[in-house]
Amino acid sequence: KYITMLMIVFCSFMVSMGILQYGVARYALTDGKEWAYWVSVLSNAFMLVLYWFMIIIPVLKETHVGYFSTWHPYAFIPTILFPVAIIMGWIGLRS
Repeated sequence: KYITMLMIVFCSFMVSMGILQYGVARYALTDGKEWAYWVSVLSNAFMLVLYWFMIIIPVLKETHVGYFSTWHPYAFIPTILFPVAIIMGWIGLRS
């Protein structure tokens, strides 16, 4: 029951963060505002940290899964794509 409620709350939080990201990208990044890039980077870093510490690690502890299962695609893909997105966004903002 705890994990189910946590997932509902966390998914609601991610949807609201997605709406924020869309607004920042649509209205500020398209105008080339540098502050919008940093808001996007910091909010995504915050969401990734929350994702790891509030979802991935507790679920792995509850299901008694080993360390190497930590790199499940749901954890691995956002963790790898985040630095790539930062670099590509920086290059795109500078050009």
